[in-house]
Amino acid sequence: MAMRIRLSANAVTTIDLETLPDGTQRIVKNSGDTFVLEAEAAMLEHLRAHLRVPEVYEHSRGRLVMEYIPNDALCNGSCETEIADALAHLHSIPAQGVFGFASDTTIGPFRQRNRPRIRWVDFYREMRVLDFAAKAFDEQKLDKTLLGRIEKLSANLEQFLTEPEHSSLLHGDVWSGNVLTKDNHLAAFIDPACYYGHFEMELAFIGMFNTFGESFYSRYREHRRIPEGFFEVRAHLYRLFPYLVHLRAFGSSYLNGIDFILKRVGY
Repeated sequence: MAMRIRLSANAVTTIDLETLPDGTQRIVKNSGDTFVLEAEAAMLEHLRAHLRVPEVYEHSRGRLVMEYIPNDALCNGSCETEIADALAHLHSIPAQGVFGFASDTTIGPFRQRNRPRIRWVDFYREMRVLDFAAKAFDEQKLDKTLLGRIEKLSANLEQFLTEPEHSSLLHGDVWSGNVLTKDNHLAAFIDPACYYGHFEMELAFIGMFNTFGESFYSRYREHRRIPEGFFEVRAHLYRLFPYLVHLRAFGSSYLNGIDFILKRVGY
């Protein structure tokens, strides 16, 4: 396996499956954007105590060597319950009352700012929505009118969003491509975009692409109550951030989704 993916306007990351003489396989990433690999290594090491992720074997400037985890993409209801167990456990890990992370991380090809905030709504507004909306505008992916609507909503997020009892450690980018399964069992999570946030943010991201079905949510509810109003309102507002990520990465096809979210709450 050999892949080349562009992570920024100037940097290309290569991803290779390397086989050692003893038959052991491992993933090798090389990139001219050293921050991308440094952030991934830091996130994997941070998550490792709480979530099944690839082991990092080597991390040097511009090079990251990780465990290769065999997978077959086979996952039905019983597999989804394992995933729910794993994420519910992850979401039980707090960060001493703050939201953010010790350093900036990445989501897809973009730097993800994580300056700590005491209140979740402040963090989501400043570090996620307004930061990515401003950058989308600068990149001419978002026009001034739509940016203005996002800014007006952001100023009033307290009307719709709630503060959690505590911050939760999040994987940050859970979709089917980042959850490895084997023989209908969870194998590992890959490509994190982690930080400490509201557990509802993770669930909203999962629902954006219908990554898991009712088996997942039913099992998750055995660990943690999903408060009333999440699916009807808050999930849509939390998807504003991944829509902005996808807008910056893939272009105007995601504008309709952003418009839909804003109209749903009267903006």
